[in-house]
Amino acid sequence: MRELSAIAAIAIVLTTAACGGSDDDADDTAAPQSIAATTDESTTPSNEDETAPETTAAPTTEPPGPRIVEHLYGATEIPADPQRIVALSEEFLLADLLSLGVTPVASTSNDPDTFPGIDPALTEGIEVIFTPDFDIEELAALEPDLLLGYGGVFDQAPGGYETISEIAPTVSIGDDATGWREQLVATADVLGLEVELDERLAAIDAEIEAGRSSIEGQNISVLSVFPGPFIRTYTTGDYQFFDAPVNELGLELVPSNSPDADDAGRVVLSPAQLGELQGDTLVLLQSPNEDLPQDLVGDSPVWPTIPGVANDRIIVLDRLGYPGAEGHARFVTDLAAALDQL
Repeated sequence: MRELSAIAAIAIVLTTAACGGSDDDADDTAAPQSIAATTDESTTPSNEDETAPETTAAPTTEPPGPRIVEHLYGATEIPADPQRIVALSEEFLLADLLSLGVTPVASTSNDPDTFPGIDPALTEGIEVIFTPDFDIEELAALEPDLLLGYGGVFDQAPGGYETISEIAPTVSIGDDATGWREQLVATADVLGLEVELDERLAAIDAEIEAGRSSIEGQNISVLSVFPGPFIRTYTTGDYQFFDAPVNELGLELVPSNSPDADDAGRVVLSPAQLGELQGDTLVLLQSPNEDLPQDLVGDSPVWPTIPGVANDRIIVLDRLGYPGAEGHARFVTDLAAALDQL
């Protein structure tokens, strides 16, 4: 479960450090540029022979020099064109990098063999760093020229940010990001990918909007159940999947805005409280290798009385299957399609 794996991710962070890369094409005497800076130079050969036809060289754009990025831990100079990026915040950061056209050499993951929720064709050649096994020496052996991680993840690593950043330039991205959109924007800002960001956001927003007709006005109850049983429902748009469906498309969660919700809008229920799931449709968020809730709480006398169960309106979606901004849009698409099929 991602919540538990987040704890392990902290161990990963330990191992995040950044290697400095140099821009072979940059002028050694040039001062570092700001994150948004670019250099555009056009050259026009002089016309020495007044009688000769005038010729003008095609404009050329010089690659930007190193840039200074300010973040939670200070200011970091990153290479103009980093080639060996390592992502230290698992599938969510990796998915956003891939969405922006950046393929890191390695990324931490909650799975020892793959990156859950991301098409394997997109991650071919990317080394998996299994979070529980993360080792700082192995990280250094990757010879990264840039290390990226979300927010305060580095605080949880032994030695903290200072130790990790000795390996290579290390940037904490999205320090103030509160959702999938802000994280994508922050990632693009660090790498200077404004054009790519605009293109991806336009496509993502169009995909989200396409789900409006199926989602608007619907009310659902959302449930994840783990062995124990440990039962959790989702009551606000603060959880990663429900931002756009709730806040942009008019989906209603039942129960809604519980005072007992955590920062992500999640509420723990006892088996006796399953009756609070009064939404017309029951959405089960479970990963493929987990038992379904009905297998864990199906003997509860309350279970058959839940409207979604009683009316056979149950949708099962992969809780680990939608990382990053594009994953968020894909969740909207899958939810809308599932609702249409009921």
